[in-house]
Amino acid sequence: MAICRRNSYLYITTIILIVAGGLFLADAMAEDYYGLGKARWEARDYQAAYDYLKLFRKQPYGKRPEVDYMLGTSGCRLPDLRAWGREVLECMPYWYVLSSQSKDLVKHEVEVCKLLIQQALPYPPSRVPVAEISAGVSGVAKTFYWADRDVPINSYPARVVAPIGRLELESRIKPLAQKGQAIEIVQGLLARASLSNFKVRGFTHFIVASASNHTPEQLDKIVGQLETYLSFLSKEYAINAPDSFITLYLVANTHDLQNVARKIHGLDVSPATIGYAFRDDLSVVAALPGQTIGTLYHELFHLCVRNTFGNIPQWLDEGMAGLYEVSVVQGDKVIGRPNWRGKVLTQLWCIRPSLAELIQSDWFSVGLPDFYTAGADEDRYLSVRKQAAYMATARYFALYLQDKGRLVAVYTAFRDAEPGQTNGNIEDFTVKLVERTLDKSIAAVQTDFDKWMQKVEKTKPPSCSSAPSK
Repeated sequence: MAICRRNSYLYITTIILIVAGGLFLADAMAEDYYGLGKARWEARDYQAAYDYLKLFRKQPYGKRPEVDYMLGTSGCRLPDLRAWGREVLECMPYWYVLSSQSKDLVKHEVEVCKLLIQQALPYPPSRVPVAEISAGVSGVAKTFYWADRDVPINSYPARVVAPIGRLELESRIKPLAQKGQAIEIVQGLLARASLSNFKVRGFTHFIVASASNHTPEQLDKIVGQLETYLSFLSKEYAINAPDSFITLYLVANTHDLQNVARKIHGLDVSPATIGYAFRDDLSVVAALPGQTIGTLYHELFHLCVRNTFGNIPQWLDEGMAGLYEVSVVQGDKVIGRPNWRGKVLTQLWCIRPSLAELIQSDWFSVGLPDFYTAGADEDRYLSVRKQAAYMATARYFALYLQDKGRLVAVYTAFRDAEPGQTNGNIEDFTVKLVERTLDKSIAAVQTDFDKWMQKVEKTKPPSCSSAPSK
């Protein structure tokens, strides 16, 4: 799920990916690959686990943290795959948002893998108790929770107040050929939740449940724009919508959004949340009192990109999702335009990350703003202002790449990168990948970006005691 929060500095998107006891959006064979791989992993048959999970990883929505954790730990216990397995584990904090417990577990497994490589030892039959890893998942800030608790990698950034079972979530997903059934399911779900003020309609890719007093003509226009957006994502980036309906819950305000989150998804979300995407039932919930649909563009990007690129890094995911919050349609293209994040970046210029730092950054924890202060331990958390500077830099770097005609190339390069290519240094690899794609050094890219930024914002950033490192 992606959650958007707004305050004077901050409009952050947090990724929530809930795996509900093995719920997958892929075909039956893909689900078998996961189940077989997980069973072999639990039985410590690591070669078979590796074989099955590699097949699953190639399926829609197959790139996910618990899959890569099992793949990495399996590879580390197979002599010919130990270096590969170590790289998979080392890349996980860059690819996925992990709970602090999960980060500690991954770090431990990396050290185990290094030891196995150095000393050619037989693999240790250790298993971390699931209860130990799952402790504190409902705490503050960004924790992640995975319903598949047999895999000790969990993640979840909002509080679960009423867990939803796998079968229930599966029952909400209907293929595009079953529009009537999909509408009936949403209507029944709303009725059971005592949400009676919603009107439900079906479209080509969407089931829309609106409680925002939209007229039929307004909904037609909104959905038409979303269909254009989906078509653009497919043609431009090969980001394809799922083969099943996406349900849109549109409400008038954030109070109503909290009510839907609690009753439909069993979530307690921040009162500052203006929209989120819930992948396991293919839905988006948004406070949309009018027809400005930037939030829907943002959340649909998060939902659809994970069809093939579930391990997208934070800067690229947030940058591209944010790019289309304010955009225009030109023919069959959607073009991002400068927006309020430019002012944020200008104001926070002296604490912004360099592009190298941005590109190298792991996913970081995001919680309610009250839990972040300028004096926070930034090895563990980032201050609200620092997070805002990261997000604004990511959005404007995506805008820069779009304007230079290189965004598709950079996106494709990162999407197609595979474990085993980093040579054990994900930070160095990611910067070099950008340098190769843009055919210039990161220092040169930084200089060009800074000049471009001043032209776009038509203002000179404040002078700082030191420039961001190149």
